[in-house]
Amino acid sequence: MLNGGASLDYFYKMAEDPRNTIVFVGWQGEGSLGRKVQTGSIKSLGVAQENGKTKELKINMRVETLEGFSGHSDHNQLVAFIRALKPKPKRVLVCHGDRENTIEFARYVANRFRVNSAALRNLDAVRLR
Repeated sequence: MLNGGASLDYFYKMAEDPRNTIVFVGWQGEGSLGRKVQTGSIKSLGVAQENGKTKELKINMRVETLEGFSGHSDHNQLVAFIRALKPKPKRVLVCHGDRENTIEFARYVANRFRVNSAALRNLDAVRLR
């Protein structure tokens, strides 16, 4: 919901570049920054800087929403989702969860579906083509 933490830091760093995209896959709470960005009700916001001044942050990035995802899918639901994808994905990137769980799930996906799979760490960069 872009209320704090790493997602908000990334948003601040990426929002002004129109080459970037934010994809919402879960419910955004009423009044949250995430909902405002998702619906396009704000185009910029003031962000406090380290020097105590406020900088206007323009939201130029592309904003997308994917319906049908739950923020709390379990292992079996995620496996069923991957199994149902047509065509089969060439690569699966696991990017949310405890480190050990993401590594194990990426390994399971690679073995079960014979696709390149990786567990990303915070601040990893991946080029998508």
